[in-house]
Amino acid sequence: MDFKQSRHSDEWDGYTERRNVSAPGNPADPVTREYLDKALKENRHSTREFVGNKFSELEEMIKDGFPGGDTRGHREAHEILIKDAAERAAMWKNIRDKLLSGAVIAALIAVGKIVWEHFITVVSTSPK
Repeated sequence: MDFKQSRHSDEWDGYTERRNVSAPGNPADPVTREYLDKALKENRHSTREFVGNKFSELEEMIKDGFPGGDTRGHREAHEILIKDAAERAAMWKNIRDKLLSGAVIAALIAVGKIVWEHFITVVSTSPK
């Protein structure tokens, strides 16, 4: 639906002024395009200032969460911790692998010793 047609007036073009909304002065004063442009500029300025202040507050809150506000040092500390954790995990995997292979070798030696002792016992007790 065309806004102009909804107003039932051919005299009002819907752009230069609005008569149903008043300016902050006299309630009968029309809201002109110039008034709206000025109000939008002021609103744009105050919105930018408000958002900028909020971003500054957020930046300060984030920096406050890091020792000395050093975000790069904090990241590097985490990288060092991650590297150390990976090295420890590799070391423990290596230890488990060595223990497992040592246990298998020890089991083979024990089985071999039992078989050898059984063989020696059988040979020494068998009639000649």
